[in-house]
Amino acid sequence: DFDENGVAFVAGEKGWSCINSDNKILLNSFIFDNGPDYLSEGLARFVENKKIGFHDPGCKKTIQAEYDFAYPFENGFSIVCNGCRSVKTDEHSMIQGGNYGIINKKGEVVVPIEYDAVSLDENKVAHTIKGTLKKEIPVQ
Repeated sequence: DFDENGVAFVAGEKGWSCINSDNKILLNSFIFDNGPDYLSEGLARFVENKKIGFHDPGCKKTIQAEYDFAYPFENGFSIVCNGCRSVKTDEHSMIQGGNYGIINKKGEVVVPIEYDAVSLDENKVAHTIKGTLKKEIPVQ
């Protein structure tokens, strides 16, 4: 069934794809819990050339796929990484290695993708680690 945006998600050879009413594949969804990624703050993840980007509810690509991994948006920001990889652990996977940073919903990098670890608190302060150096960066 097509939703109010005129799109539907279907399972096929490439996993879950978003199609329009002409059955044209608009994008291939990032798979989460054995289905297409869910919308978080109006955006969901998609995969293109083994990179992750974000799309809106109508499957329009809003942030190009240029990250090896990206977490769902939370409070207007997504933690992204390059050089990281997914490692299977039993039924699930975890992300290891690489450099981390933060993007906003416009796709702008607001914390450079150069840290070993990044977290964001409720006060919109990024806590970063590079080697043994810890740093706090206010994010606007």
